[in-house]
Amino acid sequence: MTPSRPTPRETAHAPSSTDAAPPARVLWRPVLFFCTTAYALGWLAMAPAWAGGGIEDPRYPWLLMGMQAAPSAAVLAAAAVWRTGGLARSTGLAPVRPLGRTVGYCLLGLVLFPAVSAAAVPVAAAADVLPIDPGLSGLRAAVPGGDRAPASSLVLLSLASGALYTLVALPFCLGEEWGWRGFLLPRLLPLGTVPAVLACGLVWGLWHTPMVLLGHLYGRPGLTGIAAMTALCVLAGALLSWLRLRSGTVWPAAVGHASLNHLALTVGLLPAAAEPRTDPLDAAATGWPGWAVMAALIAAGAGAAALRRARTPARRP
Repeated sequence: MTPSRPTPRETAHAPSSTDAAPPARVLWRPVLFFCTTAYALGWLAMAPAWAGGGIEDPRYPWLLMGMQAAPSAAVLAAAAVWRTGGLARSTGLAPVRPLGRTVGYCLLGLVLFPAVSAAAVPVAAAADVLPIDPGLSGLRAAVPGGDRAPASSLVLLSLASGALYTLVALPFCLGEEWGWRGFLLPRLLPLGTVPAVLACGLVWGLWHTPMVLLGHLYGRPGLTGIAAMTALCVLAGALLSWLRLRSGTVWPAAVGHASLNHLALTVGLLPAAAEPRTDPLDAAATGWPGWAVMAALIAAGAGAAALRRARTPARRP
């Protein structure tokens, strides 16, 4: 299907993180074109896994990287069709000034989800769904020679490994974030901040369907897995959206996304016992304990924002 020619209004205006206010209405044609393209490319990237061995296919990690590039490819396609000028600025890719603020929010993105995961561990333990071993038997079993290594060395090695994987994953997570929080979120803001954030998280969550139906992350290739991934993406997406909107750039969201995928998972597994194996839905980082902590954090942030607004005197017209 060939998209209709964009109107001058659609061509001229692209929301920017530096705009004083979002556009008066959602320009639905570029939004829907972007979403359709990102979804189609996502399914296309996963096609070899569907035709081959699923998540056991040796090519699967590479296919995941290809799928992560789909939202960015959709941004470029939408920008080409609608001749969007100033794409880097309008999507929060640049500028990163003031540099200190951007670096500060990137560091916050780095520690945010590991902190959520750490807070979710006692929640999962209290619910008796995460067996805890102070002797770190799970970690010792996962690391060669871990049964002889000091606990402090094991923890530091695991955290360093998780941080390294986060750094390596950053370009691929930027491939997603440039699409979801860079392009899509600002263009949905005329709906209101809360509806825009929820819609962006919902679209992001359902986009994972091709991999979830193969058993990715939750091991449930069906509606339960899709619902779990969507819940995770709506809640985590709200925190990533906050990083995006507060910083005015997409980079902190990309760092947060990479940290969620790697460092947060590492933190959640550190105190786990070797046996029995935890159900993925009970995992501290991405299971319901993590969802509960994220929801509490979002509620606390929303309450604090409402309190600040109530204390701020209204300006006279």
